[in-house]
Amino acid sequence: MESTVILVPTKGRPHHLERCLRSIEECTPNPRIVVIDQDPDAGAERLCQGFAGLALDYLHHPAGGKSAALNAGIRASGSTFIAFTDDDCTVPGDWIGAGTRAFAGAPRLAIVSGGAVACPHDPRREFVPAHIPGRREVRRGGRAVARIGALGGNMFARRDALERLGGFDEALGPGCHFPSGEDQDLNNRALRAGYDVLCDPSILVTHWGGRAYGDEATRLLRGYSRGIGALAAKDVRLGSVTGVYPLIRELSVELRFAAAAVVRPAAAPFVFRSPWLIQGLWQGMRAPLDRRAALFGPERAT
Repeated sequence: MESTVILVPTKGRPHHLERCLRSIEECTPNPRIVVIDQDPDAGAERLCQGFAGLALDYLHHPAGGKSAALNAGIRASGSTFIAFTDDDCTVPGDWIGAGTRAFAGAPRLAIVSGGAVACPHDPRREFVPAHIPGRREVRRGGRAVARIGALGGNMFARRDALERLGGFDEALGPGCHFPSGEDQDLNNRALRAGYDVLCDPSILVTHWGGRAYGDEATRLLRGYSRGIGALAAKDVRLGSVTGVYPLIRELSVELRFAAAAVVRPAAAPFVFRSPWLIQGLWQGMRAPLDRRAALFGPERAT
C-alpha cells in the first residue's frame, strides 16, 4: 500500500491539538503523523509525547507562518500522499481511505479536497467557518480557478505534484503577509499546471475553531478578505481574467449580507469586509511575483 502522512500545523492551541490527535487515533489504517509546531516555545512537544500509540513525528518550525511550516512538513514526510488537516479539526475514522482512494488510476489528479462542518455552537454568538462543496466533481483547466475548490483543513495531495508546484506560497496563509488563501492558491496553481482537482462533499471533517463575534471574528474575516484580494491580484497578473470572479462574488455576498442585517438586525452580526478585499488586491498587485513559479516573492509589499 502506498504511504500517506498526515500533516497537522499548530501554534499555541494545545486543547485543539489534543482533540485533533484523539480523532486521528481512531483512523484506519493507522497513520503516520507529522505535527509542525509554529510556537516559538515548542509548546506542543510535551503533548505529542503523550501519544505513544501513534506514529507521530514532532517538528518545530516557528518562523514564517503556516505555509512555511507545511512546506517543512512536506519535505519531512517522505510519503506518496500527504493529508492535511488543521489542529482545530477532527476527522472520522475512514478519513484517510476516503481521501486517497480517488487517486487510484488517476495519474493527473493532484489534489482531493473535502468539506468542513461547524461544531455545535450558537451562531448568534460565535462564528465557526464551514464549507462543503456543492457536488462531487473533477475540475480541470485554468477556467476552474474562479471556483472555490480547496480547504486546507481537509485536503489530500500527491507529494510529487506538490514538489513540482513548489509547495505552498509562503506569502499566503495564517501568520503570513496575506493571512489566508494558501489552500485555494495551491488548487489554482495545480489547475494551471495541467493537473486535475477533485472536490468531494462526502469527505468531511468537523471544524472547532469558533470565534466570538467582536474583535476575534472581525479579525478572522478581514484576514480572509485580504487573502481573497491577493489571490485575485495574483491571477490577474498571471493573465487570468477569471481571477477577478472570486472578488466580485465576495463583494456581492457582502451586499446581500448587509441588506439582510438591515432587515434582521438581531441576526448574527455583520462584518464589513470590502475595504480589506480592496487592500489585499492592492497589495497583491504590488507584491513581488515570480511569474514562472506563480509564487509571491520573499519581499512583501506593505
